[in-house]
Amino acid sequence: MDLADQAGQLNRALIGHGRHSLATGQLVRIALDGSRALLVNAGHPWPLRLRDGDVHEIRPEVDLPFGVDADLRYRVQQLDCRPGDRLLFYTDGVQERQANAVDLPGLLHSTAHEHPRRRGADTSLRAVRNSAMGAPPQARGRRLPQGRRPGPAGSTPAGAGPTSPSGG
Repeated sequence: MDLADQAGQLNRALIGHGRHSLATGQLVRIALDGSRALLVNAGHPWPLRLRDGDVHEIRPEVDLPFGVDADLRYRVQQLDCRPGDRLLFYTDGVQERQANAVDLPGLLHSTAHEHPRRRGADTSLRAVRNSAMGAPPQARGRRLPQGRRPGPAGSTPAGAGPTSPSGG
């Protein structure tokens, strides 16, 4: 089943649930040989990509959240991913409460030398958890300047620069 069909099935299931529920989300399919990466974005914050020491937002087109329109056909978009890239997908819940104080681009950059499934992920999760629970700033990682946070509703961090709408 392709990603558009999976997204449609998820969307219809949520609508069929009958509680006027909606959910943001992303479906991603990455070919293990590095030849291709596909994304459906249903109202979710833009992912971050670390490439060659620089962190940038990937800015795909954003469709409505799941559970809003039963007839919506979700767009499958190609992501520009190369061997050695590191992607960070995060929930909009990270942008809520105090967790938005975590500098996700800075955290991704500072953990670039760590294995992503071991220490890198542990460090990132710990920083977000500490921030959400009100830990002191030194336990959270670097703080973004006021008004500069990643995602469709936020502005781009200085020097990050936009990428093409196709996720490139």
